[in-house]
Amino acid sequence: MKIALLNHTDFGGGAEKIALSLLNAYLDFGWDAWLFVGEKQTEHPNVISLQKKTFLWGGLPSIFNQNSNKSPNFWDLSDVFTKRNFKPSLIHFHNLHGGYFDLSQVKSLLEIAPILHTYHDFWPITGHCAFPMQCQGFLEACTDCPDPMRYPAEKADKIPEQFKIKRTLLNHPSIHSVFVSAYQSDIVAKATKLNDKFTVIPNGINSKIFYQGNPIVTGKH
Repeated sequence: MKIALLNHTDFGGGAEKIALSLLNAYLDFGWDAWLFVGEKQTEHPNVISLQKKTFLWGGLPSIFNQNSNKSPNFWDLSDVFTKRNFKPSLIHFHNLHGGYFDLSQVKSLLEIAPILHTYHDFWPITGHCAFPMQCQGFLEACTDCPDPMRYPAEKADKIPEQFKIKRTLLNHPSIHSVFVSAYQSDIVAKATKLNDKFTVIPNGINSKIFYQGNPIVTGKH
């Protein structure tokens, strides 16, 4: 089994921990697995940076280049596969925002292997933001965005275009979506024509720390 995972970075929040944990689990199974990232922060030997070179201050991605338009400082994922003579049997998307990945690559990647896409936020269904909060614009077309600076920021006139790109590419019937909660899957279903290729897998917890106890004993404390 050859697996390619893709995430913005390999250290940080929940998405990073999950991507790295899966990488280690795949390696424990004896599979040929690699995590490709826009920014490598660990020394893990199976994490590959997509950066073409170390950024100088002037080469840092703009805050307005965090969505589906990749900075020229990063390699296309398919090119990296070719250079490394690596043909995955599965490609696993995690967080795609961060200015390191162009969604136009999705079509060519689908020709290489099936794609699994874990949603760690709502960015895949909005015009730009990871969490729309009270805004319901993503249910229609994300026009007249009330907060273009909300993370990840985007120029206001680009938001409707980004919305259309995501709807076309990330809702492809050959992409199997994974949601971390039933609540998340319900929101996505309202916003998209959700196909039947999805699974709900809650984020894991350390069962040695969090476990079901005796309610009577627990109540006394």
